[in-house]
Amino acid sequence: AAGTELGELVGEDYVMASGTSMATPHVAGAVALLLEQHPTWGPADLKSALVGSAAFNPALTALEQGGGRVDVAAALDTSLLASTPNLSFGVARWPHDDDEPTVRTVTYRNLGAATELALALDVRGPDGVAAPEGMFRVEPATLALAEGGTASVRVTADTRAGNLDGVFGGRLVAADATGRTLAVPFAVEREVE
Repeated sequence: AAGTELGELVGEDYVMASGTSMATPHVAGAVALLLEQHPTWGPADLKSALVGSAAFNPALTALEQGGGRVDVAAALDTSLLASTPNLSFGVARWPHDDDEPTVRTVTYRNLGAATELALALDVRGPDGVAAPEGMFRVEPATLALAEGGTASVRVTADTRAGNLDGVFGGRLVAADATGRTLAVPFAVEREVE
C-alpha cells in the first residue's frame, strides 16, 4: 500500500477505504447468510432485516450513516420486519407557514412469539440540533403484535414547526420487551429560503 493515493495508510501494507464499493461485498455476504436461514425472504424482507438491525453510531446522524453498520448477528436474530426499510418525507418548499403535514405508514410483521413494541423517534436537524417540538410524531406509541401478526403505525412530519431550515434525519425505533430493536431511518428537507 505504501505510495498509493487511495486512502490513509494503515501500517505498511494496507490503506483505509470507505464507500459503497468497499461495503458491497460485506452486505452481499450478509444477504447470503440471511437467505441461508430464510430462503423464502424477498428483497424487501432482507433489506428490512439488514437496515433495521444495523449498529447505529450515536455520534453520527442518520444522514451521515443511514441505518448504521451492518450487524449480521443482529439481522439473523431479528424476529420483526418493517414494510419499508426507510422513509422519505420529501422536500417541503419554502415558505413553511402553509406546509401540510406528511404522513407515512409503517407496518410491522412479527416472526416470533406475541410481543408488545414501544415506538420512539430519534431525530436531529442541521448541525445535529434537536428537531423542534411537534415536527415529528408517531401514533400509536405502542403496538401489540400477535405471533405471526402485523400492526401499523403512522409517522407524521409537520414542517410548520420551528424556524430552522435544512435537512432533518432520524430513526423510528421499535423495541420489544427483550430489548431488541428494529429501526427505520427517515428524512425530510425543510427548504431554505
